[in-house]
Amino acid sequence: MAGKMKETEHKQKAIGPWQIAWERFRKNKVAVVGGGLFIIIVLLVIFVPILSPYDISEFNLEDKELSPSAKHWLGTDEQGRDVLLRLFMGGRISILVGLMAAGVSVTLGSLVGGMAGYYGGKIDNLLMR
Repeated sequence: MAGKMKETEHKQKAIGPWQIAWERFRKNKVAVVGGGLFIIIVLLVIFVPILSPYDISEFNLEDKELSPSAKHWLGTDEQGRDVLLRLFMGGRISILVGLMAAGVSVTLGSLVGGMAGYYGGKIDNLLMR
């Protein structure tokens, strides 16, 4: 029986860096709320234009410059286009630009860091300045 106690005492679950990061994220209430809001915004930006009864390029001069109402929640512009739909379409572009900027910076940062680590010495010193 004493042998079994010693066996179970030494078994510990390995924790990886992603699990550590997730636990730290979960404990930060502001980060969780911000992440939740970001996910909601991304979902709205994806699905509102698909589900909208209005077309982004369709002009409706009869409904031009309407104030907010039940039909057009944020009103319409000079050409009668729904402002809310245009807002969400602009959000798509903004998120796409942000993702592309992040991708370019990760790619360039990885290349520069890899070169600095591989060559070391003066090249590392130059690249890290």
